[in-house]
Amino acid sequence: MARRRSMTASMKISISDPNALLRVHSVKAKRDWVKAWTFYDNIGEVHFALNEVGREMSRVCLVAQRFGDDGWETVNEDDKAQLLVDGLQSYAGGQPGFLRSYYINQKVTGESLMIVYEKEGSTWVDMCSPDEVDVQEGTSGGVGNKLVRRMIPSRDTGIAEATAFDELTGDVDVIRFWNPHPRWSMVADSPLLAMDVVLEELQVLTRALLNKLSSRLAMNGFWFIPNEITEASAGIQQQGDPSGLHQDPLVAKLVKAMTEGMLDLVGPGAAMPFLLRGPAAAGEAIRIEFPDRELFSSEIQLREELIGRIYNGLDIHKETAEGVGDTNHWGAWSSQELHLNNQLAPEVESLCVGLNKDWFPDVLEANALERGAYRVWYDMKALTQRPNGAEDARQVSDRAAISDEGLRAASGIDEEFAPSGEEKVRAIGRIIRNPYLATYGMPEQASFDWDKITPPKGNGPPGEGDESSVGPGVGDPGSPDDNKSNAPKRDRPGG
Repeated sequence: MARRRSMTASMKISISDPNALLRVHSVKAKRDWVKAWTFYDNIGEVHFALNEVGREMSRVCLVAQRFGDDGWETVNEDDKAQLLVDGLQSYAGGQPGFLRSYYINQKVTGESLMIVYEKEGSTWVDMCSPDEVDVQEGTSGGVGNKLVRRMIPSRDTGIAEATAFDELTGDVDVIRFWNPHPRWSMVADSPLLAMDVVLEELQVLTRALLNKLSSRLAMNGFWFIPNEITEASAGIQQQGDPSGLHQDPLVAKLVKAMTEGMLDLVGPGAAMPFLLRGPAAAGEAIRIEFPDRELFSSEIQLREELIGRIYNGLDIHKETAEGVGDTNHWGAWSSQELHLNNQLAPEVESLCVGLNKDWFPDVLEANALERGAYRVWYDMKALTQRPNGAEDARQVSDRAAISDEGLRAASGIDEEFAPSGEEKVRAIGRIIRNPYLATYGMPEQASFDWDKITPPKGNGPPGEGDESSVGPGVGDPGSPDDNKSNAPKRDRPGG
């Protein structure tokens, strides 16, 4: 059998012993969850990156495999074991939602809880955050404690409050998946919380940039207008006039003109310059001052570095979250292949190992199938399409190493567009430039006057084509008319 490889541990939680969950979910762990989810909800780059890979995770297909003479082999789609695997459907999102929720929870808190339950006559399998499943305390000493599921937080406190309908009874299975911490194996190791200092630094830097962008002085600077121009202005504003924007009449007019131009972007006032009158020397002193914009570029660069460190901490390629930029399609495919094999596949494999340990054997036995004869595995074909796959298929087809059906599948062409036998003959006729074959099976062919149709030379049935020239041409080396000799010129006749 294949060796198990997994970075994630799993265990089934007994409904009859709800206190087992209390033993692994400490008060500190719950505080850490709040902090981790705050980072996820408030930092857009983290939220987007995890959901981007989560969407990739949702495109992975879970399959059933049977152990045979040649090792593990994927069963057919209608096999009973495959139908059981297909039953891993979340009430919200089906199997794609189940896989996406698993990935995001493992990255944010380092653990997730799988709940198998009956609802509306069907069996559903939800992957939940550890916040959703908790222990509702009974009497003192832990007697009467019950496992409950809290799906909606309280409006007032933000803390989820359970209702009677959320109680998990004996008909429900709960399986815990977690990344074991190297120090304490039963404690979940959260990748997001391991970067709390970097994440807080990013938040502080983002707020600092926001304050600068919101600052009128930092973004717009200020105008310096000499007093001489103010004194040259006509009219003095009345003191205490509530309609005035400024006590200085010139500054008031400038502020009013600027405001009107911003409110009416298409009016003539938005395009006309300001008109001022004053001493010539004072006019040269008018200037506008801006702060050092290099501060913005350095902070933006620092922010990009922090985001790169966060992607590394989450084990996500930066290209996955931000795109490949100017990379050619081969480089993009290589980067995607590395991301899938080194970062996504281990996550799916860890899930499969946990399912094969704590869920699938009991399901097989309940459906009269042999325990251990099957396993849950994964197929990532939907994510590993090679670039230029259609061109590769054409190259292989030219060497008769792939069927016509395979060529159409690689080219994305449905089988309904497969050519008929007559169409294949006509295609061959066009290739060899034979009019008869090119019009084979067409009703118009009967009306052709074949005496007036001259086929290209060299075509036609075997034996009817033009004779090809063989042997050297006139004057070519070795021909009868070849008068060249390899002898030195002094040894030739008349030389």
